[in-house]
Amino acid sequence: MILYDAPGGSGTFVNLPNEGDTIVFTVKLLNNGPQDGTGIQVTDLLPPGLTWAGDTPGTGTYESATGLWDIGFLAAGDSTDLLLSATVDPGTAGTTLADT
Repeated sequence: MILYDAPGGSGTFVNLPNEGDTIVFTVKLLNNGPQDGTGIQVTDLLPPGLTWAGDTPGTGTYESATGLWDIGFLAAGDSTDLLLSATVDPGTAGTTLADT
């Protein structure tokens, strides 16, 4: 069964989005330590078939053109999330779209 977070990131998971639906991916970063992290950057580009619709980084900034999430500093034991909103493109029915 393929599930995605309902529009608005409500935490209500539903089956197979339709073309034109907006879906939300959550990327979580955890610093297991033992030291604080500095200069932290993560790259997460959306796959073909999805068009960027917005982002909400818990820490730092996200650049949709490059997929670069620039977190900077993260203390040992802390975590932060990046919410990526994307619209399902026309012509993608029946395909698997995964943010890996």
